[in-house]
Amino acid sequence: MWNSGLILLAGLVASVVSEPIPSQARQTAAPTTATTTGGVTPKATSTVPSPVQEGIIDTCTDYYKALDGDDCWKITARFGFTLAEFIQWNPAVDKTCAGFWLGYYYCVAIPGRPTSTIATGPAPTATVIEGTSYPLPPSATGTGSTPKCNTWYVMKFGNTCDLITNQFGITKTQLNLWNSDIDINCSNLWAGNSLCISSPVDKSYWSPLGCYTDSSSRALTKQIIFPDQNTVMTPKLCQDACGAAGYKYAGVEYAHQCWCGNTIDNNHGPATSGCTAACPGEPLITCGGDDRLNIYQNEKYADLGCFSDSSTARTLRTQIIIPDQNSILTREICQNACDKEGFLYSGVEYAHQCWCDQQLHGALATGGCTSPCAGDASQMCGGSDRLNVMKKPQSRTMGCYPSPPLNKTLQYRVVIPNEETLMTPDLCRTTCRSKGFVYSGVESGSQCYCDDRINPDSTPGSGCIDACPGGTSMNCGGNYRITIHSL
Repeated sequence: MWNSGLILLAGLVASVVSEPIPSQARQTAAPTTATTTGGVTPKATSTVPSPVQEGIIDTCTDYYKALDGDDCWKITARFGFTLAEFIQWNPAVDKTCAGFWLGYYYCVAIPGRPTSTIATGPAPTATVIEGTSYPLPPSATGTGSTPKCNTWYVMKFGNTCDLITNQFGITKTQLNLWNSDIDINCSNLWAGNSLCISSPVDKSYWSPLGCYTDSSSRALTKQIIFPDQNTVMTPKLCQDACGAAGYKYAGVEYAHQCWCGNTIDNNHGPATSGCTAACPGEPLITCGGDDRLNIYQNEKYADLGCFSDSSTARTLRTQIIIPDQNSILTREICQNACDKEGFLYSGVEYAHQCWCDQQLHGALATGGCTSPCAGDASQMCGGSDRLNVMKKPQSRTMGCYPSPPLNKTLQYRVVIPNEETLMTPDLCRTTCRSKGFVYSGVESGSQCYCDDRINPDSTPGSGCIDACPGGTSMNCGGNYRITIHSL
């Protein structure tokens, strides 16, 4: 586990001590005399202080002015309420805290809730979310940084995404998942700001299964209702909700409905047509139709169990050395390291070792995987001559699509060194996944494209006849033809 207060690496901070809250930042909405709270005397006022954002709750009894270095999570930790309450009282902040502005006053107390107090000593260095304590960032963060962060890194001048991911043994997919405001070119990194570089938040990979029939006898039986779903629904919104509830399948229907399930029921199956309703939250993507569901399947690494291992008979035969693995290794870090090298299996051993292979060479053990992972004591990372082995989800071939030059089926061209001699569908897929994309495609034998969606103007066809120069039984597209895979 990470150690509070410990400097793990240069610029790597597990927690930080903050200054006490300045008294001039606090205002209490009291129409009469000033009162003293927690040793600080707020200014008495009969009106809402200025400036505030629109929509602030009108029953607020206590206000706080956001100062340099503040963010949503620091305020909730200081005043002892939840992030959900803060957003409910200050709706303009938005659930991602993208609307949080310095210099503005925010509601920090309402009637019926005890008035919060400000400590006269140092401010809290951690926040508790769903029963787990996480360190607060030591400096300003982007609006997309997850508060569920185990370790923060303070960026330095000249840092790039490649430098950061290589230094800490994480993928760009993870970096973007934990800091979702980073743009596709990684051009908006700012020296002095904090990035999350270790988090339990894991990305679920959802494979599109296609258009399915539906009726009053449901294909997926659990419906999840969203506020404003008629205007905000997207497949990702539904996927996230179904995944959080533990379901294997997510489906969108009638443009705005979200359905979940662990099986596809009542003899429903693929439909030849009908998924034509535009998603209100992303109109370029379809969200089912009348009695039609666009269904997605949640793909996760399969935990294959505990395997025997030895120095003379390796279950997985390629070891990957990860920087600072003795203190940071988790199953996810090893999975991503193996995935970056194109391996199917990953395994963790002796709490801090990472092993990879394309096939298994050992057998299941009856026990012995009892070593907590160096970077997360809640996980087991093998033991003495014992490996916890995982298998990555397999890609799905979506088919051969036309790819005209002015209206590409996948939009983002990724140039891979020596692609003219090395290209395979798996090389392209691994590259796209490392950049956080859902779909990959190879065109003209050696050109790799990535995207989070397939251009809706494009439909499967033929013509993917070019051999892959890197050697595989699969084809690598053709002349203005692209072979597409998910995951």
